[in-house]
Amino acid sequence: MPQVLSPQVEMNLIGRKQYVPRRSLFETRMDILRAISEGSAKPTHIMHRSNTCWKILQENLQALKETGLVRQDTGSSDRIEYAVTEKGTEVVGDYLELLGSMEHRTIEAT
Repeated sequence: MPQVLSPQVEMNLIGRKQYVPRRSLFETRMDILRAISEGSAKPTHIMHRSNTCWKILQENLQALKETGLVRQDTGSSDRIEYAVTEKGTEVVGDYLELLGSMEHRTIEAT
């Protein structure tokens, strides 16, 4: 049986660390979309603002591009930059609206 070391790390039967994600894939992608929509265009800025590591950021940016929520541009210094598409803006708006309504209902229930 695995021994729990912390909320994020568990030991498996042979002693290797297994990282337990703190956010769902959906939450991670929404955080990335929000970061871009709030003005972060460069990959490193997006990574810091969305609190993701480089590998996870790259995988999710690719998926967001493939679904048409983000587009890749070349900035003024020939560096890669990202922008949210119209479809992505709608998704972020719906997500924020949903979060707002959930927060409002939580306050009412208290």
